[in-house]
Amino acid sequence: MASPQEQQIVQTFMQNVYGKKADVSGMNSKHDGNKGHWLERQMGITHNASNAPDLLGFEMKNQTISKTTDTASSDIYFISIHKEIIA
Repeated sequence: MASPQEQQIVQTFMQNVYGKKADVSGMNSKHDGNKGHWLERQMGITHNASNAPDLLGFEMKNQTISKTTDTASSDIYFISIHKEIIA
């Protein structure tokens, strides 16, 4: 069962990211991280270079998969929550 924090992350993702195309207009088009910055903004995070957890105790990473069809190319965003067990 998902924790309340995980549920909130999924809810925010579904409301602000799912089914949307990253609007990077006004951003540096030469910066490879502009779609990651868009994603962070949608999730309510100020972009940073830290590996510390930044979203309700979870570290968010941007990994996009380019999907090309006959007519267009688009990015697919997904949620993957990895749990680490420290013994």
